[in-house]
Amino acid sequence: MIEQEFDTPGAVLQHYGVLGMKWGKSRAPGSTAQIKAARGRKYATKAAISKADSKAAKIADAGERAVKNKEVQKMKTAQLKNPDRVLAERLTRGEKAAALIILTPPVALAAIAATSAYSRRIERKQEKNKY
Repeated sequence: MIEQEFDTPGAVLQHYGVLGMKWGKSRAPGSTAQIKAARGRKYATKAAISKADSKAAKIADAGERAVKNKEVQKMKTAQLKNPDRVLAERLTRGEKAAALIILTPPVALAAIAATSAYSRRIERKQEKNKY
């Protein structure tokens, strides 16, 4: 095998992609499909918590109700720590474009900034185990 020498390190063509990755495709988290799937999981979890909460409220025995309420509280805490929650709060590119078209630009930009700030806030709290 012949080894080539180059004048500068920048003269070498380097590949920084992921093996098997297609050109022009990004694997950035938060694609539209990922956001919509995370929203679906978030709403399903909320529905399960709500159902468990209403079942716990209907229990006549105080001791059994307390046990069910603790289970519901654990479910709520797990939902707050779920990383899907951060992804579900992000806006898709289409939603951002629609906001810019429908709303006046300053209001739309404020709405987009608010959702991204809220998403970052959730992420920071999860990293610091504030829940």
